Amino acid sequence: MKKIIALSILTVTLLSCSSNENTPLSDDIIIGKWQLIRQYGDDADECTKKSTMIFENDFDLIINTYLSLTDDECVSTGITKGNWNKKGENLYTLERQGLSIDTSIRFEDNNNTLIFLEEGEEELAYSRK
Repeated sequence: MKKIIALSILTVTLLSCSSNENTPLSDDIIIGKWQLIRQYGDDADECTKKSTMIFENDFDLIINTYLSLTDDECVSTGITKGNWNKKGENLYTLERQGLSIDTSIRFEDNNNTLIFLEEGEEELAYSRK
């Protein structure tokens, strides 16, 4: 009987341990799905507005980019996966396809607009979805 109780306790203990316990998760304000709204200060067109970035709390990054080839032709360049990391106040590292880019980001509109900055100027702006 004691062995059954001990095995039951051990089983419950093992089952309650999550495999994610050792995986750090983030609660950064960047986490979420973002939709492109502006490029270099100009509003994105209907095609490029389909472009999204997803920052996940396990530091995964999923980018889906759309381009207007002509007025009538909108194509997806495909989904790119990578990683992200916060380096400091409004400074992030984005890694994908073997490239690592440090970028400054500013948040506006109660953290619902994410703006990538290039030399202090707006390069790309995304809205939280």
